[in-house]
Amino acid sequence: MGNYEREIAIGSILASSVSFDTRPSISITTHGVIQDKGYTLYKISGKDTDGDFEVHRRYKDFSYLRIWLVKYWPGCYVPQIPGKCRIGNMDKRNVEKRRKLLDVFVNKLTILKHLYNSNPFQCFIRNPNSYETVSKEFQERSYEDIASGFIQAFNELGCLNISQKDEEKVSKNLRYFNYALASFQAFESICNENVEEFYNFEESMEDLMGSIKEVNDFYSEFYDSKGYEIKLRNQFTNPYMILLDWSRAEVLDLQAIIEAIEGRNVIMKKYRKVNEKYDNEVKNLDLVKSGKKKGLNFNLKGENEQKDLVDKLENEVKAMEVVYRMSTLQLLHKDFPVFKQYKVHKHEVILRTFSSASVEEFQELVSQIVRLEEF
Repeated sequence: MGNYEREIAIGSILASSVSFDTRPSISITTHGVIQDKGYTLYKISGKDTDGDFEVHRRYKDFSYLRIWLVKYWPGCYVPQIPGKCRIGNMDKRNVEKRRKLLDVFVNKLTILKHLYNSNPFQCFIRNPNSYETVSKEFQERSYEDIASGFIQAFNELGCLNISQKDEEKVSKNLRYFNYALASFQAFESICNENVEEFYNFEESMEDLMGSIKEVNDFYSEFYDSKGYEIKLRNQFTNPYMILLDWSRAEVLDLQAIIEAIEGRNVIMKKYRKVNEKYDNEVKNLDLVKSGKKKGLNFNLKGENEQKDLVDKLENEVKAMEVVYRMSTLQLLHKDFPVFKQYKVHKHEVILRTFSSASVEEFQELVSQIVRLEEF
């Protein structure tokens, strides 16, 4: 059971060709709870081809990291982090819940080569200084810079184009993911209720067996009863926690893939706006060249200045087209197929793990009660 969280990470979306043998190792442990300041400090440690690393980060540092990854890779799948806990932030169970999901988050990044090798993530795992301070030095990227990063990271997709059929596939997947998200959110709620019920059951069984032991000891001492050795269990395994952890991770995964698809739509809206401006400025340039100023509602620039503006807008339009096209191709040819493939595999693994843990837990309980029958 100890490797359960890591199984989820390994079985998450794979969007690059990083092999399992070369995948960096990384883990998150709770370094300490800073009570007077009201936050938890996490220790992130691991090893990759560049050597060992170890840093300490707060939750908000993970949030800063993800913001920068989304900025650098718009329209791409970027793993999601758990939401901020506004109530019970320092509760042990909430701290552990967040640690598990943050561990899943960073492990997914080790599989996504373009995200792992990015400057924001490398600073996150290697720079010992405050990440909030470090992140202020990151440069905002123009669409030309973003497009260059896409071409370098997804060069095998560079010669492909997208069709109307491809757009329909994306829309179909978006409907599927939205339906799956609603289903998993409902499932998470049910799992949470079952986890709480089982914890209550654990307590009641522990109290019951403790009371039986006291009665048994009394009968043995004062009534010369045969007596029966009752061993109280020190630890219970809550099998429903397996399903709850899985559902939480799946909800975040689905939110991330939906965000990626919707990110494409944002790019397209910006593209249309800039393209419209480009068309207008091309017309203005023609007017400047012809000497016709009638109909213009702003001061015309000189021809060279106007040409520079047109060239700048043209480059931006081309870059945005590249980003939109390649992010769409990345989703269609890599993220979607692997997403579904690994979801099927993980579904089977989780159900087997849950079944095994349930049988083991309840068999232990039954054997404890059966021994009473042999008394």
